[in-house]
Amino acid sequence: MTTKSGQVLRQVVRSRSDEWVGDNPNVYLKRLRDVCRRELSIGSWSGETGVIFSVGVRLDGDVPTVRWLRDFSRGVIEREVKQGETVYDPIFHIYNLTVRTLEQMKPQEAA
Repeated sequence: MTTKSGQVLRQVVRSRSDEWVGDNPNVYLKRLRDVCRRELSIGSWSGETGVIFSVGVRLDGDVPTVRWLRDFSRGVIEREVKQGETVYDPIFHIYNLTVRTLEQMKPQEAA
């Protein structure tokens, strides 16, 4: 969608506080896919960041894949911090969303 001046409008991904206390893992998965979809739409990503966004946009709730994405994004964050580099904010967000997704999946796995 564009404005009259031809500027491209970006979808704003907003987070609501109730999304962080809910017990439905699908809320977190949807949010995670939305963040990854937005990031893929605004740039051409390569390397580890590209892998994170590409896996995240296809995430369907498969526990091993969610765990892998959590661990991989945490590794990227730790490595960049250790090297004194700036960590791209959506990577933190994706990590947090995978953590919350897994926390909410645990009760369902036990059932």
